[in-house]
Amino acid sequence: RTLGVINDEFLADLPAGKPVEMINLQAPVTSGMSTVYFDATETENKALMDYGYVIGRYDEYEEHLALGLICSVLADDNQSPLKKAVLESGLAQDVAMMVNDSFYQPYVELTVYNTNQKDAARLDGIIRDTLKKAAETGLDRKALEAMIDKLDFQAREKDYGFAPKGLVFGMQALGIWNYDGDPLDGLVQERLFAGLREKLNSDYYERLLQRTLIDSVHYASVLAVPKIGLEDEKRAEMARAMENLKAEMSEADRAELLAFNRQFNAWQQSVDTPEQKATLPQLHISDIDPEPSQIAKTVTESDGLTLIRYDDNTSGICYTRMYFDLGSFPLADLQKITLVSGLLGHVDTRHHTAGELENLKKGLLGKLTFDLTSLNHQHDEEYEVRLSVSYSALAEKEQPAADLVREIMLESSWDNDQQIRDLLSQNRNDMEQSITYAGHRFAMGRCSAPMSVCATIREATSGYEMYRYLKHFCERPDVDSLRRIYSEIFLKDGLVLSLSGPDQEERLAYWSEMIPDDGRKRSHVVKEKMAPLREGLAVASQVSYGAMAAEPDMDILPLNGKLAVISKILSLDYLWNTIRAQGGAYGTGFTVRSRSCVWYSYRDPNPAGSLKIFGHTAEYLKQFVAGEESMEKYIIGTIGDSDPILTNKIRFTNGDVMYLTGVSAEDRRETRRQILNMDKEQIAKLISLFETDPQKISYCVVGPQAVLEKCEELSEIISV
Repeated sequence: RTLGVINDEFLADLPAGKPVEMINLQAPVTSGMSTVYFDATETENKALMDYGYVIGRYDEYEEHLALGLICSVLADDNQSPLKKAVLESGLAQDVAMMVNDSFYQPYVELTVYNTNQKDAARLDGIIRDTLKKAAETGLDRKALEAMIDKLDFQAREKDYGFAPKGLVFGMQALGIWNYDGDPLDGLVQERLFAGLREKLNSDYYERLLQRTLIDSVHYASVLAVPKIGLEDEKRAEMARAMENLKAEMSEADRAELLAFNRQFNAWQQSVDTPEQKATLPQLHISDIDPEPSQIAKTVTESDGLTLIRYDDNTSGICYTRMYFDLGSFPLADLQKITLVSGLLGHVDTRHHTAGELENLKKGLLGKLTFDLTSLNHQHDEEYEVRLSVSYSALAEKEQPAADLVREIMLESSWDNDQQIRDLLSQNRNDMEQSITYAGHRFAMGRCSAPMSVCATIREATSGYEMYRYLKHFCERPDVDSLRRIYSEIFLKDGLVLSLSGPDQEERLAYWSEMIPDDGRKRSHVVKEKMAPLREGLAVASQVSYGAMAAEPDMDILPLNGKLAVISKILSLDYLWNTIRAQGGAYGTGFTVRSRSCVWYSYRDPNPAGSLKIFGHTAEYLKQFVAGEESMEKYIIGTIGDSDPILTNKIRFTNGDVMYLTGVSAEDRRETRRQILNMDKEQIAKLISLFETDPQKISYCVVGPQAVLEKCEELSEIISV
């Protein structure tokens, strides 16, 4: 229907064969710093400064890459010249630079976070002076070369997470093709790396910095200042404007507008007919292989640790993952370990400064991560708490890469209090922004936390509870406690080592020798799950996110496949139509996680209404079972979700998780059987899962205060 509107009202009258008119380039403009205001719950250290520099045309690919390198060298880490100058001034808490090159006229964006209006002029001077100094004295060649190495690795690995490669390639091609360029230019940028390396021996990068940023004749800058109560002022102003507009309208005008709105609402709330849906191409269940893909691996015990091996071809890339057992730590210590894991690789070590580490990481490693994770076992109530250390490197660089990872793991320094405080403040700022821009994730984690111990740990170490802990820690830092906990993390007892790619024997020998073993066997500490909650998290934002979690009255672990199909039906039919299409939310869905059923909405203008819709799921399923709609497309969609095409890195990580949680090949076959054999009769038997005792339901909504106050299900509102 929507495509019909686009065609009938916009495209149908365009003459066939008419050449597409290209967009005119914007003429250069310059702008002094403009001041705008945004709604906030507090004002101290909450202002932002943003600069935009237009850098040319879409097809100047080498310059875009070179400017990306310059941005990284200037502001990637706390030792980078621009970020260091801003932090040392004490006038702001962070700065970032990036190239936005998917536009007709690409631009560099420079953003300063957490400052004050009174300090804007001084900061502007510091930024301009630092850029000039970098152009005059020269950019760090080791840092530039390390960034080229990193780009080279990424081009070779082509790992885009869970995004299909074809989708990413299409987006890269369209970034050029949209403007009548050659789509292949967006796919083969690695051909430019040799030229960028050659230019390291000239002043190319400094001249480019001077021309595009320092001497720019096409730029703008904005100071965004927080103002408490601004959103209330805007709503009141809008209400007055609407009343005035209404008063100026004639009776006929009002009647015409009301009729149009009724017609539009009816169209928006209507659903596609079965005949319309049948026009969409789709697979059939008979096209689906009943056997799921399996991740081949071997598991053995070796020298006091558990070893997982994969024999897949990795194109000469070594992947190493270590899982350290944290089951013996109480919840408060797990939060400290989360802080430590976010600092490793960014603080000094015994042998290198943080700045030197950044260059070494970029030059030697594809990626290095430290992540605390909690995992439910598949067949019982037990769970795993692990610190995952994961890194990748080209085979020819594996040994120095392993030495670097060992140094970061075992020889990091905790003596530079200011360095640690700066990093923690930036981490807090990142989490604060995430709550506003990805509030559904925090709402889902928060309301599902009471459903299991594993979910409670996840909330305490990565959710809003962790944000509160981090905020408190930044206000009263206790670096000594981090130093103590750091010394107890990386021990061999309970270690799982996972290897894929070349040189596995050498890596096994290396890490078996390097990981300390104090001979102690640690017992797991029992942890309690959170109590049910009904909370609103008030943020200074115009958008909201809602979530509801319910603890079913039956064991849902054996029902993975069946519930996955129900999840697909609810997400793509019931919730999509009621909350997204009719309610105006950007997204919505249902999932099963941590032994609980979880509903969510994303960028939702009416979370109060969405919570009510979540609560009527059982009634919808009864109607669905009684209806005539086929389940085939939902089953096929579920198969696609449960067995996607995976990159090497994700496939190996998934194989590790299956081992840690006890998921066998037969478990995967049983899940696939459940999906393929799902029917409405089985849905009917499971409807009681969605008629949960209200005492076992938790709610969490993230949004502005006024919106939260409309949610009857909430018993407490907390200001973030």
